[in-house]
Amino acid sequence: KPEDVNETYLNSKREAMYSEISLWERYFDSGDEFLAGSSISVADVSFFPTLAYIVRLGFDLSRFPRLNMYYIRMCKRPAVQASWPPHWKETEGSKPLRGL
Repeated sequence: KPEDVNETYLNSKREAMYSEISLWERYFDSGDEFLAGSSISVADVSFFPTLAYIVRLGFDLSRFPRLNMYYIRMCKRPAVQASWPPHWKETEGSKPLRGL
């Protein structure tokens, strides 16, 4: 129930999430297109599904411009397109992270 939400706990988790995502944003401070340099690596293959999932859940990357560009760049890759879950292509999905 909404009245049972622990706002202090929720705010601490929200701050932790933004702190973590900010850390990932800084990986692109070097100007590279991918996490570990100028070409895709196992770091990208490992990280991107998590990023794609939080975007699917409604997280707005607009506060993280380099990470947002990375997300867009990765989404255009043929391997990502080929492996995208079919229901992700057909539906928007729930958005519990929208507005955070």
